[in-house]
Amino acid sequence: IRNVPPGSYLLTAAGLRGAGLEAQVALEVGDHDIENVTLDMRAGSKVEGRLIWPDQPGNEERNRAVQIGARYPPPSDHSRFSGVDPDGKCRLSGLLPGPYRVVVANLPPGMYARSAKVGKQDIFEEGLRPGGDGILEVAISADAAELRG
Repeated sequence: IRNVPPGSYLLTAAGLRGAGLEAQVALEVGDHDIENVTLDMRAGSKVEGRLIWPDQPGNEERNRAVQIGARYPPPSDHSRFSGVDPDGKCRLSGLLPGPYRVVVANLPPGMYARSAKVGKQDIFEEGLRPGGDGILEVAISADAAELRG
């Protein structure tokens, strides 16, 4: 790639459609050529997850609208989203090595994602790193604050 201005870049490669192979590497371009960049093409990882509601019964209808997402930091647009099944389970697939920011969309009014953890790891603080053991547990709370301005 010629004539790249200095700056921070994320070089991304993807296999042919359906192959499921992808790779990314962060590059810092300065005043000299960069050589021998290696992209390790791999199939993305999967992360199993589940929502934990404050009132466990009767969440099937709420689960249908909720989306769980993993957003890769900018400048990449490598984000993945998953619906949630009636039992509150989800699966994010095709994830490159992280960290990702976990987002929860389409929650009912007054509710928010209180915590996201894999084991004891706080995902909101440390980011989601696919490939490890454990289930992503996202706890929902019904006591969202209201802000007026």
